[in-house]
Amino acid sequence: MTDTVATQNSFSMNNVLRWAPAGAMAASIICAAGSAQAAQLYATDVVYYDNNGTSMSSYRDNVENALGSPELTSDSSNGYSGNKDFLSLGISGRAVFDFGQSFSGDVTIWETTWGNKSSQRSYDERIDIYYGNFDSVTNWESLAEDLTQWTYAGEILNIADNAYNTAQGATNAGEAPDGIFNYVLVVDKTTQKADSRDGFDVNAIAVNGVDTKDVPEPASLLGLLVVGAVGGCRFLKR
Repeated sequence: MTDTVATQNSFSMNNVLRWAPAGAMAASIICAAGSAQAAQLYATDVVYYDNNGTSMSSYRDNVENALGSPELTSDSSNGYSGNKDFLSLGISGRAVFDFGQSFSGDVTIWETTWGNKSSQRSYDERIDIYYGNFDSVTNWESLAEDLTQWTYAGEILNIADNAYNTAQGATNAGEAPDGIFNYVLVVDKTTQKADSRDGFDVNAIAVNGVDTKDVPEPASLLGLLVVGAVGGCRFLKR
């Protein structure tokens, strides 16, 4: 009797050891996929910009101002009014941003407002956000105008969402679609269209990078999970 129990225990332990590598491999792949999320990436290029004919000073339509990390330089007399490092979208204007890498999840946007910051109603500027995947594009003008080619990713308001002159910026948390994307399109939706307005001013924009080379193909990942599951089932059956 004792020999039989010992034999059964030895058999069960061998199955545990035999099954463990398959399960561990599947688990490690899943962890690797989860860890493919990279650091925050700032825009590296503005591949398309159209201020919709809005009149503005030359520094305000300089696309270089929207690249890289946010510039939040202030002076002591009037908050951030000395900061000219931003890109004005223009009333109903738009811009498409590239980050040099695929991304997923939230987008963070920093905006520069020199006007009344007491409430959104006092100085209302806002944008709609879209995500897109495009391998090679020859006509950005046509694509940027055709919103059916993009995935809506929410709205950001300059004051109410704290996008203006703040170190943390504003995100589209809760509105970001699932998936992996390559480009962000922002479209100005400013409602106050006074002569002096030139729309939402993008100081900087950032996304959460994803290294797609580290993410296993769905079929491969499924196969590993099946291997682990089959091994586990055999162990339980025995």
